Amino acid sequence: MILSIDCGTQSTRAILFSFDGEEVDKVQIFYEPYFSKNPGWAEQNAK
Repeated sequence: MILSIDCGTQSTRAILFSFDGEEVDKVQIFYEPYFSKNPGWAEQNAK
């Protein structure tokens, strides 16, 4: 099995593949950015 993890700006997802390249399972979790009072600033809670 091969596990691929993608940590992006709007979500984190993981996809599990078999050795022959078939997708076995996947999960995606979305998170909301925190918007600062400063114009144009945003950040993520890295928990």
